[in-house]
Amino acid sequence: MPDPRVFFCDARDDVRAALVAKLAAQRNALAKRIVRDGVLAEERTIAADTVAGDFVDHLLTAMERRSYVGILQWVDRTRQRFRDVVPVHSMLASGVRGVSGTLRAWEVPAAELAAELESLADAIDATLLHWYLVPLDAALDEEIDADVDRLLGTLASCDCYTRDHSQAVAEASARVARLLSFSGAGVNFVARSGALHDIGKTTVGLDVLNAPRALAPHEWVAMREHAAAGAAIVGAIESLRPFAPIVRAHHERFDGRGYPDGLMGSGIPLAARIVAAVDAFGAMIDERPYSPAMSVDDAIDELVRHSGTQFDPIVVEALIESLRMTAFRSPSGAL
Repeated sequence: MPDPRVFFCDARDDVRAALVAKLAAQRNALAKRIVRDGVLAEERTIAADTVAGDFVDHLLTAMERRSYVGILQWVDRTRQRFRDVVPVHSMLASGVRGVSGTLRAWEVPAAELAAELESLADAIDATLLHWYLVPLDAALDEEIDADVDRLLGTLASCDCYTRDHSQAVAEASARVARLLSFSGAGVNFVARSGALHDIGKTTVGLDVLNAPRALAPHEWVAMREHAAAGAAIVGAIESLRPFAPIVRAHHERFDGRGYPDGLMGSGIPLAARIVAAVDAFGAMIDERPYSPAMSVDDAIDELVRHSGTQFDPIVVEALIESLRMTAFRSPSGAL
């Protein structure tokens, strides 16, 4: 069962329940919209209608509970069942975006629910085999790993803590991607993105990077530049170029208040949303000279508190589920 802390209650729950009830009343119309938006006319079949109807039932339950990991696993099982009949992933991802558009058009404020559905559509897309267009080539895989290791070696020469933290983020991000039903290529992409996310800190002065205190405002300005700097470093290496947008976006926020570009919701690459949540969790549970470590439970509570604002709700749910199964290895030895 998903961690019950994901199903927290607040003033928005009455609105959520009302919106889900309204969608439930339109259940058949939504199923038809999913088929219409997501399947070419010549591919519309009884199987497509069946998949869409079942999906709407699962979707309404997931929206009510704020729990989406299970529906992604259902999508993959359904793809296997109907793989020769209907393009399940593209149909459902397009259909979910259509439902999100329906919510945004209603007079009742529904931006939070609409954003969750757009994130779900991204996650469905991300389970496709060729996600992120990283070539499935053994020689290129070796080249990518060699270049990642070389950059992590450079990072270690500046700050061993950040290198170890980056490796821990890579491992935990891969676990989250697996829970979200990513393909093997997608999991590898997310893991490498996690390993590279802080590479821009090699451009930050050691006096700022290793300051034994909270940073001053002007030092935070310098520190915040590491995301864009890391993207420039990664983008200059041909084998690592696909990872540059993820490195640049790992401090964006789901509500659009992050940096460096102020991206919002599904405008942030899904891999970056995964790395952002895992990175923040790792920072919270680790002991630093200017910041005592939080307990794992307190850090999970922080993730939940900022779900839908700082973090993607679907990613938060998957991260919490992954923590229930596997401990997070932080540089200081905490869980």
